[in-house]
Amino acid sequence: MIDIHTHIGRGTVKDEPAVNEKELLKRMDELEIERAVLLPRGVSPECSFFHFETEDVLEVYKKHPDRFISFCKLDPRNGGNSPDTNFSWLLEEYKEKGCKGVGELTGNLYIDDPLYKNLFYHCGKVGLPALFHLAVGVKYGIYGAADDIHLPRLEKVLKELPDTIFIGHAMA
Repeated sequence: MIDIHTHIGRGTVKDEPAVNEKELLKRMDELEIERAVLLPRGVSPECSFFHFETEDVLEVYKKHPDRFISFCKLDPRNGGNSPDTNFSWLLEEYKEKGCKGVGELTGNLYIDDPLYKNLFYHCGKVGLPALFHLAVGVKYGIYGAADDIHLPRLEKVLKELPDTIFIGHAMA
């Protein structure tokens, strides 16, 4: 079995216990999970107070390449907050270091926002799947790529970017 969504580090709730790599591996063994996708933490400002960067994910991956699949951290507003930002060079660099995907994408913008579509385009160009947390609407108190009921925006993006592999999480 492969767990497609794991994090290491501290969460957003005050008394929520932090999870370290040893505890995560122990829990994976208890649940007979052979491998897990290890996602960075604190990808967007809407999310966690605490961060577990791509470089941290890669350090854990290098110690346990048979157990973890590493993903890298990007927010569509990175690189100048422009729909013309070239993410390909950075995604290629992360891919060469062992990252197999991008995410968890948590920026609270509509999923068909030009910033997200640009990032998704570069994910497809480089050959890295994009794992996104889906939200209902753009508003205070939530995080994730937003859509409306029946996911019309996601459907539009899927049609516009056929070379990109999308992995939906949460309400997706």
